[in-house]
Amino acid sequence: MSELLRVNGLDKVYDIKKMFKPTMKLKALSNINFHLNSRETLGIVGESGCGKSTLAKVLTKLEQKTAGSIELLGKNFDTFNPKEFHSAIQMVFQDPYQSLNPRKKAFDIISDPLTINTPEKSSADVKEQVYAMMKKVGLREEFAKRYPHHFSGGQRQRLGIARSLMLHPQILILDEPVSALDVSIQAQVLNLLLELQTEFNLAYLFISHDLSVIQHMSDRILVMYLGRVVEYGSRDEIFNNPLHPYTQILLESAPKTNREKKDADHILNGELPSALNLPRGCAFEPRCPYATPGCKEVIPDLIEKQGRWVACHEASFAAKN
Repeated sequence: MSELLRVNGLDKVYDIKKMFKPTMKLKALSNINFHLNSRETLGIVGESGCGKSTLAKVLTKLEQKTAGSIELLGKNFDTFNPKEFHSAIQMVFQDPYQSLNPRKKAFDIISDPLTINTPEKSSADVKEQVYAMMKKVGLREEFAKRYPHHFSGGQRQRLGIARSLMLHPQILILDEPVSALDVSIQAQVLNLLLELQTEFNLAYLFISHDLSVIQHMSDRILVMYLGRVVEYGSRDEIFNNPLHPYTQILLESAPKTNREKKDADHILNGELPSALNLPRGCAFEPRCPYATPGCKEVIPDLIEKQGRWVACHEASFAAKN
């Protein structure tokens, strides 16, 4: 497998300005490190507000990073021109209705990437490629003249997937792609994504709060908490032997995983800290059952332990309990 994407020390900080008050800093992402290989799926999981969607926006240039470096296809992320960038990485959004122009017909929505980025293509060539892609995602040719509101939720998501694939990117970022769909439709869309991944040799960055979906789709998993990576490793390592206390609690609280059921001894205590006022040391310390006085003072580094990466001062102790 070749490496397609590498993120090193990525930070995203927002300035929060309020009238008559000093500007505050919201650290949405702090020192994010990971890589993505060709034809693999990296699942990203964590509670709401952990920075998953912010990461997706930075990687698609919908937001600008504050610090750190990103290498895309072996090149500096910042050196890509728009055509090169959109041909390398695309995104499928959570809500297919809000991400589609309600005033455009399906044909125009799918063909836009081609007409904008490859204006030299003839209308006949564009038409042929649009209809071919519609067929691949399970949309009939006669649907091309319909508007988004004429489609069901699952069909709208297929429409968004078709649009994202028109420039044949190597990486797709999937931000909660099935969370807005009925459970009966979710499996169909997930199976479609697996088929397309094989056919187009795609790499997926799959963002979800649903651990059963993450387990089904992912090769490796990145666990985030308040803008930081707390654990990062293979799917089997994360699900069968989590080391970070947050990962343990996250998995124990999920009813839809195939993990061997363990006694749910760990519960999350207290409230999620504000990203505007993070603890001085480990962000998880106020809620951690294994916290020590040192956890309050020092932010743990992401270091290799037992075949995966984990950011916890007490990970070895937590794993034994």
